[in-house]
Amino acid sequence: MVDPGLTANLQVLPNPTKNTPTLPIPTIMNTVSPIPPENDLAAGTPGVFGLLTGAVPIPIQVPVSVEVKWKVKKNDAEIQPGQGYLAPKGLSSPILELVFLALKIEELDASFSPAPDHYTISATVTVKALGLSSGPVEVPDPKANPPLPPITLDIPAILGIPTVLALFRHSNYAVKSGDDLGSALLVVPNNAALKSANDLVPVLDTLRETITRLQSFKQETVSTLDLATFLLGLGTLIDAVNDQPQFQLAVAKFEPVKKDDVVVREAHGIPNLDQIIFSESGWRVFPPRMGGKDDAADEASAVILISVGGNGVKLWGDPSFSDQGDSLGDHLSLELFVGPVGWATIQTLDGEFKQPTDVAVFPPGAFVQNVINRNPKNFNDTISSIEFIKPQPV
Repeated sequence: MVDPGLTANLQVLPNPTKNTPTLPIPTIMNTVSPIPPENDLAAGTPGVFGLLTGAVPIPIQVPVSVEVKWKVKKNDAEIQPGQGYLAPKGLSSPILELVFLALKIEELDASFSPAPDHYTISATVTVKALGLSSGPVEVPDPKANPPLPPITLDIPAILGIPTVLALFRHSNYAVKSGDDLGSALLVVPNNAALKSANDLVPVLDTLRETITRLQSFKQETVSTLDLATFLLGLGTLIDAVNDQPQFQLAVAKFEPVKKDDVVVREAHGIPNLDQIIFSESGWRVFPPRMGGKDDAADEASAVILISVGGNGVKLWGDPSFSDQGDSLGDHLSLELFVGPVGWATIQTLDGEFKQPTDVAVFPPGAFVQNVINRNPKNFNDTISSIEFIKPQPV
């Protein structure tokens, strides 16, 4: 006979192969006496068949809902979206997506070793069906069998940005002017963590991708840096160098600066650009094709500087960090600083600059100072030495 007395017991059982709970098929049980009722349709049926009694299990589909509430802790303190991370799908979705934010920036040099922040991720899960609920259950649950371990992540909270100076042979980073091919000279500081194009290229590409993703959330993640402005500068540098048919990378040195044969200070840069010969290949060709004939002295017509902390570079018209000398020299110099925006460019050095306002600098926030032009002369194709400099305290 058909037993009308059906009940469903629901329970959340652990899946032995996953760390997520599963809801089994409800267990259907007989809750009435096996004695046939008076209105039993089988009453009077002769033979053995009429003596059978029992319960027929009826499979049913049960609508089940799962409620999840995620918790994110940073160094053992619970934090909300925007406090070191973003949760694009919120904290109530069965699938959790997190984007961890860089909250400050530092120069990526040989000493760069940011201590990571320790994150712990947990969830509270409640399962509901047929008006019944199971939970809330804490996940991870150290009391479970087997124990469910917590989800832990160590995430660096500092964005490392390398200092890179790029000198281009032609104004506006052109790849050719007349019969002259374009070229790019990259110079990195002596304490740089990345001292070859083979190391530098993938880091700059990754940095560009990282900042692009952060920008897609339209939220300022680095309080000391305008990401949109910096992304423009980083992209300008990468794209401009990508196009150049000739390339070279040099590492700055610490060089003594003398006056009247007396050492007066130490400079951090390249004292003679004529010692640098361009390879006849772009920067993504490794190893580069050597055998070029063009050196880097008196060739710069455009400049890009990427850095942080307001760092700058000094461009000298004469070798050995000098703007002095006889009347035949290029006795000129200027200082270019990235300011708070993380990059600076002079798209053309074609001008007889005598004061900072004569120089077109981009973007707003970057600036030029201490322009010297002793024998008024065009700055284009005159740079013979370069020096990395720090901003002077106000």
